[in-house]
Amino acid sequence: MDGKTTLGWRLRQAREEQGKTLEQVHRHTGLSLYILQNLEAGAFGVVEPVYIRLALRSYAEHLNLNAASTLQQFDALCSPPPPPPQVRPAPPARSWVWRWALGLSR
Repeated sequence: MDGKTTLGWRLRQAREEQGKTLEQVHRHTGLSLYILQNLEAGAFGVVEPVYIRLALRSYAEHLNLNAASTLQQFDALCSPPPPPPQVRPAPPARSWVWRWALGLSR
């Protein structure tokens, strides 16, 4: 089971332990059934990440889970890797003509 599936499983388990249906969660949170089903399935690519984060926070709070921890787990799983560091190219070497023109050829 990968991390995304584990996060979704945790949401589903918490909901079922509280005896709630997806329809009840939908009515209370306003989250669509489509989003709720995908959250529980670990399919976080169905909408933009900002909306998934909002849905996860709302769902976790509704289930009395630690929303900050849930979002940290999501970020660890789904955040893109940081861009590679930018390396500046070395300045071009000065030719002997430039050195001579500047009086540095001694």
